[in-house]
Amino acid sequence: MPFDALSLSVIALAALLLVAATVGRPLSLRVAAIVVAALIIRGDAAFQRGLHTWDESYHALVAKNLISDPLRPTLYKRPALAFDLKDWTANHVWLHKPPGALWLMAGSMAALGVNELGLRLPSVILSSAAVILTFLIGRALFGERVGLLAAAFHALNGFLVALAAGRRVADHVDTTLTVFVELAVWAVILYRTTRTPAWLVVCGVSMGFAFLTKSLPALIVLPVAFVALPPAVSRADRVRLCLWVALVAAAVAAPWTIFAARRYPAEAAWAFEYTLMHMTQTVEGHATSVLTYVRDLPRFFGELSPAVVLVAGVIALRDPRQAGLRLLVVWAGLVYVVFSLMATRLPGYVMIAAPALFLMQAWAWVALRDRLPEMSSRFARLVTAGALVLMAALPARHLLEPTGPLERRDRFPEVVERAKRIQLQLGLPDAVLFNVPSAIEVMFYSPYTAYERMPTDQEVKALVARGLPVVIYQGVYRPVAIPGDWPVIVLSDDNSRTRQQ
Repeated sequence: MPFDALSLSVIALAALLLVAATVGRPLSLRVAAIVVAALIIRGDAAFQRGLHTWDESYHALVAKNLISDPLRPTLYKRPALAFDLKDWTANHVWLHKPPGALWLMAGSMAALGVNELGLRLPSVILSSAAVILTFLIGRALFGERVGLLAAAFHALNGFLVALAAGRRVADHVDTTLTVFVELAVWAVILYRTTRTPAWLVVCGVSMGFAFLTKSLPALIVLPVAFVALPPAVSRADRVRLCLWVALVAAAVAAPWTIFAARRYPAEAAWAFEYTLMHMTQTVEGHATSVLTYVRDLPRFFGELSPAVVLVAGVIALRDPRQAGLRLLVVWAGLVYVVFSLMATRLPGYVMIAAPALFLMQAWAWVALRDRLPEMSSRFARLVTAGALVLMAALPARHLLEPTGPLERRDRFPEVVERAKRIQLQLGLPDAVLFNVPSAIEVMFYSPYTAYERMPTDQEVKALVARGLPVVIYQGVYRPVAIPGDWPVIVLSDDNSRTRQQ
């Protein structure tokens, strides 16, 4: 079986909740059923000891270090060796990502302990709450049926589930960014219906926090807000109102941005330059085609999603009455066009458009369903009914793939337990570890500074002279020759430790 017993139980319960959401219960209970389904799915995907390789490990360590010093994001909190500030995998002050999502993770771990639950809980909650936002936007633009179905698509989207569980590149950062961009869009839609200026403030605050989470992608809020404003608002007034949103966002984002530039000028300058590099050159080997995101649509949103997007785009352009649909097309279209033109492309970059895609799919499904009784041909009805089934079912395919976010896995890996035992084995308040597998994870689970490589003779002597214990990890799968004259502690896989004098 591709799933373990817990995941099978979660899948069954989530299916029952989604079926319950289709019957004529009070609307609040139907929405609640979808949100609970989203929550248990994300909770199951996140329930695994150990950090996921690459992004989550680094984000987790920086967030842990922020607990004691919220204004100093660091990877190597106490670097024992020289480092290159441009190497985000091994530097000291870490500005590779803004600290918005990392602050949320740090606050959660400060309350719940430095562990995987505390680390992932903000993303699980935010990602589940975003399902409500999708419903609210759908209801405001098209009615309750579209809102409910779009919320269900959101709840079941395997890519967003994987992001919230830390299993995808940019994980919790992209989760937080996506939620706050959607919150900003919802706020400007509320302004359109109520004309209450406070909602533009909410839009600006949300955009500001999105900027503090992943900087430039947050700017997508402004053109979407421009389109979402009431039709009666003139172009000049639209520009003016969007400028107010931008000023509020700047008031939220500027304090940290200015502080970081003044306190960590070299690191901040490089982080901004590196962000811009993603636009003009392929970084970190992520070479892809300009059509990558279009080709990914069927896998992440269902095989019929490209057809839905195409039809929605044509109708939005031709029918002036489809203001809501036009808003979604601008939202998704801008994201896909802009990021497709970037030299570096990763799947998570376009997920800020995911709610718009869910809403387009739900709109198309409801519109097609409403036309079904009017069809005179039995063949047409059968084809349409089949299309409706596929449109509803295929978006969940990625979630249920054998290698998807609910895949069978070791929820309590031994490598994690070994990393947690290191502090008990050493019994030291401080040390520098070398030849350590998964050094970033070891630093998350222990108070020590760790490196995966071996030290040089000069480095050993310098560290000993500083009074720092030097530990060499001698694992079964990482055996190394240790000079006999090095005054180091040798730590073995069998939990034994010896000291060389």
